[in-house]
Amino acid sequence: MNLEQITQPIEAESSDDREMKIAERLARLQVHFADSRHQDGRYADFSEALNKNTTLISSLLRRYYENIRGEKEEERDKKVKSFAASVDEEINKLYRETPDREKRDEVITQHLLGLYSTIKKREPDEIEKRMDEDLNIGAIKVERDVREKKSMEEAGFDPEDEFVTIHFPSFYESASSRSPLVEVGKSFSKLAEIIPQKYPEARAIISESWLLSLPAAERLGFKKVFTPAAKPETNLARGGIWSQFIDQNGNISKKRFDEFMKTGKPPYAVTLGYIPVEEFLGRYLPAGKKGEILLKEINPDWKREDAIELEKCADEIQEIHNDFQSFVEDTNSSAEDFMKNYPAFVSVMTKAGCYEDFLKVIAKAKEKGYRFSEIARKMPFENAKMGIAYEKYRKGLESKKYRDRKVFIE
Repeated sequence: MNLEQITQPIEAESSDDREMKIAERLARLQVHFADSRHQDGRYADFSEALNKNTTLISSLLRRYYENIRGEKEEERDKKVKSFAASVDEEINKLYRETPDREKRDEVITQHLLGLYSTIKKREPDEIEKRMDEDLNIGAIKVERDVREKKSMEEAGFDPEDEFVTIHFPSFYESASSRSPLVEVGKSFSKLAEIIPQKYPEARAIISESWLLSLPAAERLGFKKVFTPAAKPETNLARGGIWSQFIDQNGNISKKRFDEFMKTGKPPYAVTLGYIPVEEFLGRYLPAGKKGEILLKEINPDWKREDAIELEKCADEIQEIHNDFQSFVEDTNSSAEDFMKNYPAFVSVMTKAGCYEDFLKVIAKAKEKGYRFSEIARKMPFENAKMGIAYEKYRKGLESKKYRDRKVFIE
């Protein structure tokens, strides 16, 4: 497919088919633009141009990183760096071996899309589960994953505040049409209805998008965040910025992209914005459902240190798994000596009332020569008992984080 064909109207059998073809064409445009930047002599090799001028590599590495959850942070970082280096090497090889530019752009695009597809197929169940928990509500997508915590702190929110993040996956910008705003407004009304039940602890609705640089954002109620960590970005490696080349019909805008190729600057900057939850409910909750609403707020008696310790405990569980074989083979190491390396785990299990049981279990596992992964199967009763105690402690800690907060929406 040449560049002229990419901007032709898309024929699709379904919305999913259209989304897939749009993603492919946007990837092709990004490769083409990076190639132009490389040929200008700005970068030593093509992979550098691709890294600094597109979202293709960063999104690929982020997906790969998600795939190796559960490993030590240091090990994950090493694997990601190694994977990134291999991707760069292969891309530069393809670039050198394909002199025809049109064919080269296509070959590299398909290579990257193939890598992305392969990684997606290998995603662990928990990633799929987390994605299933995201909500598609009309013109918006809702998720809990917040990547802009620091920016929101600088905007005045507490580090422990929770947010609902929204995206506009099917909101194709049109400067002359108001219909997308109508659709988003309807979606916001549906979201407002479920917030008290599904997201009662949320302090604000946030979004980071080039759409928020449009006047329409203020009409929707968004307050723009202009802090050092959240200044508007025209960084072409920033997620979501390339979707502005899609027109209101879901096709690639040739006019917009041609202008971009001349200037090197996208029409709009990616901007972070938010709507405080009470303002959001006041603006979008249907009239018949307004009145006294029960939300949640952080309990002042809740200890943040306990939650941090629980997170560290989860990391240390993986470390114990990785180091356990060395413990089994070390004839001079006792269970108590081994566990001195994992203070967060020891503290949590002690508070859960099952640390002494755990010491007995791993001592027996060492004696029998079991691998850590075999403990659940070889000692099911002991393992289940510890699991129940741990879950009881964890859920008890989570239940103390919030208390009820009554608000009146009018």
